[in-house]
Amino acid sequence: IAELVRAGEDVQIIDNRTKENLTGVTLAQIIYESEKSSEESTRQGAKTLRDMIQARGEKILTSLREGPVGRFLPTAADIPDLQQLRDTPRRVVAPAVEALEELHRRADEKMRTLIGSVLAPLRELSHEVARLQARIEDLEAQLRRRVEKPLEKKPDPTPKD
Repeated sequence: IAELVRAGEDVQIIDNRTKENLTGVTLAQIIYESEKSSEESTRQGAKTLRDMIQARGEKILTSLREGPVGRFLPTAADIPDLQQLRDTPRRVVAPAVEALEELHRRADEKMRTLIGSVLAPLRELSHEVARLQARIEDLEAQLRRRVEKPLEKKPDPTPKD
């Protein structure tokens, strides 16, 4: 495969079982194996790889695009618009957020209904207790007045003979 790539051939490696494209992994393995076999190039290769890692991939992509592997890398036209990629999480998350808000709204409605059904009898009971309390106070006031004033004897309505 390495000889084919060096000769400028287009290669594509596909796993027979899974049909997965293994071209990139295979080419990376070829680079690794060729660097591993040569001690001089290992020292130089390690420095080059370190430099590539430090350049955060830009140097790798530039060197790969300019070399024979560049044919296998996607071009800017193949990559979706950056704004489209930024909007993807919003498009994916927005329906979930809407569903969560709807669920929250329904839960609030159910809680209001439940609280209302529990509080309505309690309100009625509270009004009844207040009414009874007022009646008790009225009866106690009447009782106090009667105890404080001795009962006056009323004339007997029936005439005595």
